[in-house]
Amino acid sequence: MQGFIKLHRRLLTSAVFEDGKLLKTWIWCCLRACWEPYTLNDGRRLQRGQFATSMRRAALELNCTPATVKRHFDRLEKMQMIITQRETPYTVVSVCNYSVFQDQIAGGETPIDTPIDTPTDTPTDTRIDTRRRSKERKKKRKGGFVFSGSEKRKATLAKWSEYKGKHYTDQQKQALQESLDGLIDADIELKVNRAIASGWKGLGDLTPEVRDNPQPAKHWQAGEKEAAIKHDLKKRIKAAKKAGSLNTVKALKKELANYAG
Repeated sequence: MQGFIKLHRRLLTSAVFEDGKLLKTWIWCCLRACWEPYTLNDGRRLQRGQFATSMRRAALELNCTPATVKRHFDRLEKMQMIITQRETPYTVVSVCNYSVFQDQIAGGETPIDTPIDTPTDTPTDTRIDTRRRSKERKKKRKGGFVFSGSEKRKATLAKWSEYKGKHYTDQQKQALQESLDGLIDADIELKVNRAIASGWKGLGDLTPEVRDNPQPAKHWQAGEKEAAIKHDLKKRIKAAKKAGSLNTVKALKKELANYAG
């Protein structure tokens, strides 16, 4: 016998895979099935995916008893993996969905193509696999880098990417994504909007934005509360200057002026 058959990886999760002897019988059926229509000596025409055998012959080839073969055939038939037609002097076995697994499949494999990266790969297989991998790489490059995270974050980063234009590479996008991992979505949105509004080439400072942090209620000594507010305002002004937010600096300075004296 020559040639080979294909086994789909879905076999790993099928019920037949749980029984080694049953699996052996099913694979034997696939190996025995006709690749193309075939006429028996008595004139019976077998279709693709069929073969004729007797229980005795099957038992000899499978190294078991005819009763075991019959039991396995019955189980495979219940699993809808084969169909048997018992006739004298043989049984015709049809492998279900034979063409689905043995015909040309998605990905470019053909009946003369052996599975990828096996010792039996031929030069033809290697060329087919190389072309397939090349197409996959081109498709991936065409799709480009995709931002991850929440919908808001992805939309904000896509907005920045659009602002940067077609020369903004996938590598730069990935670097940006990684540099912003420590920021919340609101901070990213603020930095992107500020950079676009200011016509900046970059986002500037990538540290978290300064926000009012609620403090637990406490009893203030005379002048202590005012000093704390002034200290907080000065910190916020410093951070805003560092971030390049001039309008924020101006507003905070105006507020600080209310506590001058």
